[in-house]
Amino acid sequence: MNESELVAMTVNERLFSLGLLDEFDAAAAAGDIDRVEHLLQRAHVDQASIDDIAKTIACAPPQAGRPRVARAR
Repeated sequence: MNESELVAMTVNERLFSLGLLDEFDAAAAAGDIDRVEHLLQRAHVDQASIDDIAKTIACAPPQAGRPRVARAR
């Protein structure tokens, strides 16, 4: 699927269409912001939206039983 086909899709639709949704959900649940950003880039999400999504995930409390992954610097 090319970028022009993804433009009209929501982020969730893009991730699903590219087979990345489960991996994204797991990364988000673990708080692995670097992985989240990488997957969003693969889905051709614009940088401003990636930053907003990453910030939202980083501010969310970790899910029970899952440690928060530190972000690489």
